[in-house]
Amino acid sequence: PPTVEEQPLNLEVAPLIQGAEKSWVFSKRSGPDWIQVTAAGRVHGTPPEGSYGTYRLKIKVTDEKESDSFR
Repeated sequence: PPTVEEQPLNLEVAPLIQGAEKSWVFSKRSGPDWIQVTAAGRVHGTPPEGSYGTYRLKIKVTDEKESDSFR
């Protein structure tokens, strides 16, 4: 979603995935340093001043046994 410089970003990723299960584990694969991803699927961070632009964020999703992964 669009963000504003120096304004916190908070987003829950799990509800956006059809069939998401509580046992899934989320992790950041790549993206700006200011964005963090929790194991529960919460994306958060604050874009610093001068960070205007478009960014890509890749999140890895695995089940608790890491037997399946999605990107």
